[in-house]
Amino acid sequence: TSYFDDVDCGLEDEEEQEDTPIYSINEDKTEVTFGSYPQSLVTDDAVKTALDSKIGLLPTSTNNYDWTSYGYYISSSNDTNFMWYQDIILDNYKYRAVYFTSFRPYSIDYSSSASSTFQDDNGYYTSTVYYFRFDPIIWKVLELDETNNKAFLFANIALDAQDYFYDSTLTRTIDGKTVYANNYEYSTIRSWLNDNFYNTAFTKEEQQIILDTLVDNSASSTGYTKNQYACNDTIDKIFLLSYSDVVNSKYGFISNISRQLRSTDYAKAQGCYKSTSTSYL
Repeated sequence: TSYFDDVDCGLEDEEEQEDTPIYSINEDKTEVTFGSYPQSLVTDDAVKTALDSKIGLLPTSTNNYDWTSYGYYISSSNDTNFMWYQDIILDNYKYRAVYFTSFRPYSIDYSSSASSTFQDDNGYYTSTVYYFRFDPIIWKVLELDETNNKAFLFANIALDAQDYFYDSTLTRTIDGKTVYANNYEYSTIRSWLNDNFYNTAFTKEEQQIILDTLVDNSASSTGYTKNQYACNDTIDKIFLLSYSDVVNSKYGFISNISRQLRSTDYAKAQGCYKSTSTSYL
């Protein structure tokens, strides 16, 4: 899954930049470093031992202890806690501990097994604690408006793996209207991006420079002008690229390869699919 936002590009004077080092932009203004998110797997034994001493008791299906359940689904139900996280500060670095007792299936309709997950394919297994360091997020600049001091940004790596919509129900009725499962306005991913991700990846100071964006959710944005699944436009801080965005050559999307992203270690632990084809390595 890819996330991006409109942010103040920060072309302030040098004095203001020194007072507020919220982000950095490279010399040719193609990348912005802004925010942080769990990404790199901790492999250093000394660091892992130090982190082990901080996590306390491991969670169970009946007691989370000091952990937070992801609330993920197995067989269309999230009644059972089976995957948790805990954020830890060690030597001024932030880490996320991840622990799960059942595999997270790649479809919410599936049961938990090694055959219905990508976690084990990616080298992550049950009943093991993994630690991921919060690393700076690097964003590709899709558009730069220096006149109005803002930029349209797209994460240059897949940061996480989340469901688009948690319910397997094909349609719902909201305010007397039929709402389809892939309606973006009422999707789980939209609320997750603008709540969980937004509050994890950005400090309060960083959030102040993320703009509200009117997101085009029209039928034309899906590539089909007569699309019954189109929904109302939304106003969001963070949002997914639309079909019309990912075929826009102005943004650098000129082939299927250009639409592929590498994924972080953390995303792989969440069950992100990783191609094993040599053409994508």
